[in-house]
Amino acid sequence: MIASIAAGPLEDFIVRYGSPWLERIEAEARSNAKFRRALVGVWGESRMPEELVRRLRALVAHEPPL
Repeated sequence: MIASIAAGPLEDFIVRYGSPWLERIEAEARSNAKFRRALVGVWGESRMPEELVRRLRALVAHEPPL
């Protein structure tokens, strides 16, 4: 279920609106293990600014693949 959410609506949201919401995404990922886990399945790096990709990857650096 987490992979479906990650690769669908969450990825779409982050690709489209991630930069303005980045601080909120980071805060939620730090306090919510399921949300952080879902971020592992967000790809779409080619459609995101480099800074956004770098910071998202830092959030999930210690998470195993989905």
